[in-house]
Amino acid sequence: MGKNVKSNTISQLKTDNSVISDNKLKSEAFNDFFVNIGAKLAAEIEDNSLNTNSFARGDSRPTTDSNLFFKFSEINEDEVIYQLRSLKISKSTGLDNIPAKALKISADIVGPPLTWIFNLSIKKGEYVDEWKKA
Repeated sequence: MGKNVKSNTISQLKTDNSVISDNKLKSEAFNDFFVNIGAKLAAEIEDNSLNTNSFARGDSRPTTDSNLFFKFSEINEDEVIYQLRSLKISKSTGLDNIPAKALKISADIVGPPLTWIFNLSIKKGEYVDEWKKA
């Protein structure tokens, strides 16, 4: 194990403001970049002011073509449980901080209430803002 591992080092790191050679400063620059990338990208997304709630219910249509619209269909417990069991446990947690392994193991228990919550959201056309960040 580890016989074929090659170590690549970065002698210098160019940032917006400078060139960094110190290893500690390079690691801090990488950390700052990855810690802030999500918020930076989110800030660059334009608000299109679309009323997503009425659009998702199907009672709002795009202004370009009145025949184009979509409506979400309700989901069933089997679909939710299947997706929970299909989670990759090596992935990091989401905004809820629940490990994928815990969701996978408890799929039969958490599947029915999650299905109810998702379907209620679909029926009402209201979606929790945090769900939109994934």
